[in-house]
Amino acid sequence: MKKILTILMFAAAFGMLMGSVSAALDMHEYDFDGKCTVNLPDEHWIGDQVPFGKAISGGGITVHYFNSNQLQGTSLEDYISSQQYNKVGNEGNLTIYQSGSKYVVLTNSTDDYLLVTDKNLDEAKKIASSADFKSNEQSAASSDNVSSGKNNGAVFDKDTVVTLDGLNFTIPEGYKQMGNQGSEYTFANNTSTIIISIKNIGKPFSLNSVSKQKGDEKKVINGTEGILSKESGKIGFTYGIDDSMISIFADGEDVIGTVISS
Repeated sequence: MKKILTILMFAAAFGMLMGSVSAALDMHEYDFDGKCTVNLPDEHWIGDQVPFGKAISGGGITVHYFNSNQLQGTSLEDYISSQQYNKVGNEGNLTIYQSGSKYVVLTNSTDDYLLVTDKNLDEAKKIASSADFKSNEQSAASSDNVSSGKNNGAVFDKDTVVTLDGLNFTIPEGYKQMGNQGSEYTFANNTSTIIISIKNIGKPFSLNSVSKQKGDEKKVINGTEGILSKESGKIGFTYGIDDSMISIFADGEDVIGTVISS
């Protein structure tokens, strides 16, 4: 009987070991809009709300990418302090903080930062260490008329391509950017507004993933298939690019057609 118990215990331990090895190997690369790539466990990742930059969550882990421009005048130290992260040490280019029962690991290049929040410190360090930050030259838009997504409130004097969360949109002449809440961007002229909302859904976009209301319909605008809705005097059009679900709200389909024309 003792021999059988010993064998069973060994088999269980071996199974746990092999399971952990298998999990450790089950990683895939995630791309933060061409600005940073990182290796992540094969979980179901969804977009997470953050005050700036871009974050995804899955399996109790949150990965947050941002750059110094997105700090919007707040220093990195002030942001870290506001989140009540307590520094517990450094390992190479990793800075380790603790927030309650979770660890927060920071890694960065000159102007780009990645924060990994996880209860498992070793896992957080492994993810952070895999970060590959792209140079500003690589991530910059190639065309002279491409804006970084912020035009400091100046009115566009021509139809202008802007890059928002790594995706290009054409803002019509006469509009200016009014600001953004996370990944929701607002542009306005004297009489109307355009709202562009971008959500990372952690998987390839499908029209079936759009919650439809009565009166919504499938439609193709400027060669792009999406869901058209009319609500509160605005026209909304929802479509997808890779794992991003994009909704554009404007006064007319012609304006939406211009916005997605890039």
